Amino acid sequence: MEQAYETRIKNFKISMVFTEVSSIFIFFFGRYLMGVYTDNSQIILLGISVLMIGAFLEPRRNFNVVLINSLRGAGDGIFPVVMAIISTWGVAVLGGYFFGVVLGYGLPGIWIGMTCDEWIRGIYMLARWHSRKWTKKSIVG
Repeated sequence: MEQAYETRIKNFKISMVFTEVSSIFIFFFGRYLMGVYTDNSQIILLGISVLMIGAFLEPRRNFNVVLINSLRGAGDGIFPVVMAIISTWGVAVLGGYFFGVVLGYGLPGIWIGMTCDEWIRGIYMLARWHSRKWTKKSIVG
């Protein structure tokens, strides 16, 4: 159990470094990247705003990719599924609607809702991992 705990921490740190570096690159060079696909200034502006929000979204997605798979691998698969349903519908969908439609931010607003979902769900997954409740659910001895 201790080896699984430490391996998850190591894998999480590695994934965060790669994702942070990639996100910083995209944050600063998004305009040039969008220019590869179109010369329409409105689309480039919209794309840049989404890429900037994505720079905050993607590193936090690591919480979910690494932690959820770690929990599932340890035999704790129900908690991540229940949290995904609650958070996706309660935060991503409702948040996307609120920011995108109610506040009028459109596509960037939907991405803000998705970012909130990833952050909140990631915090719950991290808390679950550190609580070590998954050790009681383990399918291996």
